[in-house]
Amino acid sequence: MLVKKQTVWLLTMLSLVAVLSIYYVTAPPGNTGGDLALVAQEEGQEGTEKGTKTEGEQEEQHEESDETSADTTETSGNVVTTELDEEFETARLAMDMERSRLIEELETKVGSANEFSADEINSAYEEIATIRETMSQEDVLEQLIVSMGFGVTDALVMADGPNVRVTVKSSEEHNKTLANSVMQLVNEQMDGHQVVAVVFQPDAE
Repeated sequence: MLVKKQTVWLLTMLSLVAVLSIYYVTAPPGNTGGDLALVAQEEGQEGTEKGTKTEGEQEEQHEESDETSADTTETSGNVVTTELDEEFETARLAMDMERSRLIEELETKVGSANEFSADEINSAYEEIATIRETMSQEDVLEQLIVSMGFGVTDALVMADGPNVRVTVKSSEEHNKTLANSVMQLVNEQMDGHQVVAVVFQPDAE
């Protein structure tokens, strides 16, 4: 009988030890799982916040991109206008340099009176006067053409003897009324026997 009691007591103790062992073995993984769940939840919240922030940054970047695009478009328009202005100025400069060179040659000829006849010297004087008068007439015509309206922002007048080429920079396309007015104006300012060609060049705004 005593042996049976001892056996029962031993089995009870073994069962208690087994239960405690199972508890201590299984408890840490359970707690770890809870910690992992908490960490996962926190990371999910941070991911949501980052996602929201990223969307805001994308909207801000999109707005900046639109502004940059608008600035680029405006800049492109300015570049086109600048190129047109430079084209006119380059043509004027080339024409003035050529005429200055010709005047210098004629003045050298006039200064060498002993090497040329009186008629040649007088002819050189007249040619110098004609060149300077033509340059003055071109300047006046350019100012008058710009003041005519019709969206004209600039004009380039280039006279070569009886031939006169007028390039008009205007916001409007070819305008017959303006072209006829320019031809009439050129003939009024010069001797009236010029062959006038009017060319329109768009003015990029």
